Amino acid sequence: MQSIISQLRQYHQYFNPPANQAQLNRLTNYLLRPKMTFPRDLDNLSPLFDGVLDLYRDHNGIPIYPGISPFPIRLMSVEEADAQNISMHNLKWKRPNQFLLWYDDESNYCGVYLDEPLVGCVFFLHHDEPIDIPCFRNVREFYEALLAVTEANANREHEDDNRLYWWDVKTTLPKIEADPASDDDDLVIARHYKSRSENATDPDLKQYYAWIALNFYPVSAREEMENLVLTIEDMYVEEHAIDIFAKRKDSATIPTIEHLIVTGGGGVNTRSAGIRALGDIGGDEAIDALIRLIKILDSFGGQNFEPYLLSSLEKTGVETKRSDDGALSYRLNSTDNWTAFGKPD
Repeated sequence: MQSIISQLRQYHQYFNPPANQAQLNRLTNYLLRPKMTFPRDLDNLSPLFDGVLDLYRDHNGIPIYPGISPFPIRLMSVEEADAQNISMHNLKWKRPNQFLLWYDDESNYCGVYLDEPLVGCVFFLHHDEPIDIPCFRNVREFYEALLAVTEANANREHEDDNRLYWWDVKTTLPKIEADPASDDDDLVIARHYKSRSENATDPDLKQYYAWIALNFYPVSAREEMENLVLTIEDMYVEEHAIDIFAKRKDSATIPTIEHLIVTGGGGVNTRSAGIRALGDIGGDEAIDALIRLIKILDSFGGQNFEPYLLSSLEKTGVETKRSDDGALSYRLNSTDNWTAFGKPD
């Protein structure tokens, strides 16, 4: 972490003094307490929270900066983190074995998991969408991505131009590409949380465990992901899975995406995400699926989804037009006749 810390100090001069031993002991009492055993070789993991302790040995957090900080989110002092976590746990947060460490001073946080198998993973906690699932496997991955955003902000020509925020940090989870170094371990974690989702009786925890599983599933486990999504019947789980499929541009998932749109089990979020995903994936199979959806438009939402269909068709290269009365139509080739949206065979 020393190279990362050196880079941090190139962009900012306002750091608190290093944490003293009492502060480090206080922090360690929180961090070094995994409460769950897990069947994998822990010897191959990076040292437990060394990255966090290295940061605090260098500086006990970063104070609130009077101007615009170059960092999209700042490390809290031990005392500030302690207070924020006590406050969060007093709200009867369902996932207490986490610890918030970073804050953007606008009610958004990042933190680390304290329990195996996610110990040391970093999560985001957005105040509008508190979906606190792993985004990075460890603090080093998080800081490497954070520094990329910090560098981009520092290189802006004007202070307010194209500023990036913590949600612009490029995450390493969910898995978008094959990663031989971690795929096997990640598949074990994904299956673990798929099982926990299937066995959970609390709807919120069922959803939460499914989200975690989806984030860890390797690209090669597509069929398992599809099975999870098709059986859980949760709008937000379906939406998250579809977003992953779209980022992977995985054409093999098109039948599942189309099925979720047509059956409507997940509602508006699933349908809009699915239609957008078809446009992002692109190709002949996606075009065929979009045209089939256009022909049965009235059966699953009618005009509510026309803008999504129009945008996705345009992304795939299909020509579209809107007439003076607002009616939409498309054609696959410049020599074809225009076909109105919603027109069946």
